[in-house]
Amino acid sequence: EMQGTGFGRWRLLQWALCAVLVMLFVTMAYSQPSWSDAAGVFDLTPENYMQTRTGLWYIKFYVPWCPHCKRLGPSFAELDRLKKEEHSEVHIAQMDCAEYRPTCRKFGIKRYPTMVFVDNGRLRAYNGGRDVSSMSAFVDYQWHNAPLDATNPYTSATTVPSPLASIL
Repeated sequence: EMQGTGFGRWRLLQWALCAVLVMLFVTMAYSQPSWSDAAGVFDLTPENYMQTRTGLWYIKFYVPWCPHCKRLGPSFAELDRLKKEEHSEVHIAQMDCAEYRPTCRKFGIKRYPTMVFVDNGRLRAYNGGRDVSSMSAFVDYQWHNAPLDATNPYTSATTVPSPLASIL
């Protein structure tokens, strides 16, 4: 009888351990990724987004559960690293629209990810490729040709509506 009791406890311990391992696996597999893949990218919040009124900014608006946003994370972090290495005057930033929805609405954000270039308070939407080289070419063009002009190939049809500029 004693042996049977010990065996039953051991079996129960095995099942409990298996259950814990399964729960751990499921939690890791389905948890939202941390945005550590975008480490170094400046996080905009309702408290600091007014900094974008001055200087040059390239901003990604995202929500953590969006598959396109998740895929963009590493490329955006790489763009940030590249621009820092180049000593670019363009600040790379991101805003979590799940957490800061009212502020994202002020920017008129309706789809994710949405990226905009801000030049001293003037916003320009980005509709190009999601790879580092495409985003870098856009950022470089905006940096070196910051004033809005008719020859700017990126802003002719993609300028963010002017009412958004009033929030900045």
